[in-house]
Amino acid sequence: PLWTTDTQAGIMGSPMTYEIDGEQYVAVMQGWGGETGLPFGAVSGPQNLINVSRVLVYKLGGTAQLSGVTIIEETLPAHTLAQGSETSVAQGRTLFNNYCAVCHGGNAVSAGLVPDLRYRISDIYPAWQAIVMHGGLSANGMPAWNEYMTAEEAAWIRDYVVHEASLGHQRGEKRLVRQ
Repeated sequence: PLWTTDTQAGIMGSPMTYEIDGEQYVAVMQGWGGETGLPFGAVSGPQNLINVSRVLVYKLGGTAQLSGVTIIEETLPAHTLAQGSETSVAQGRTLFNNYCAVCHGGNAVSAGLVPDLRYRISDIYPAWQAIVMHGGLSANGMPAWNEYMTAEEAAWIRDYVVHEASLGHQRGEKRLVRQ
């Protein structure tokens, strides 16, 4: 190869080059993103892949080193939330995979671009309906779903996420996260 460097994570974008005041630079987007990276948490998680989104710019002949990314291992925490019925969990699984998986990952396993709800369920449980039905986190990109589902269906999805959080904790599931 002409040149290599450790980028500390995957490169998904194509490189481009430009010149400023006679100096040539090469820039590339790092990390995964767009709709194709969202639903594949079950694939990236077990591989211990972590998303590091940033633009890397290299000056030809430059000597600066890329600063390190601190990564820690996080265990899926236990929770004390009430478990839903088998029926509500099954209904929630179907609804989650129809409506939520495109962003939050198939089978409730996030690829890391948006929150893995299983890791946050204890925190968001009290506000679930406000978030899901009424857009309580719309400023963060989470839309309101009240036009597309009932409050009961949103509760079934919550029951499914609680169930998946319990299973993941029982399995000792862990993920890598940026510190």
